[in-house]
Amino acid sequence: MMDRRMALTAGTTLSFQNYAGGIVSDTIQREIGRGGFCIVYRQCCARN
Repeated sequence: MMDRRMALTAGTTLSFQNYAGGIVSDTIQREIGRGGFCIVYRQCCARN
């Protein structure tokens, strides 16, 4: 079966709301693996 998943590109920033209602942002550095239904990334995060 052909893998048609499209990985996020390096530099993509993802923002999430945490339990306290604040925003947490993570930036994709690179793809490090694939398996099952997932794509695994190395990322860096900015924490206050």
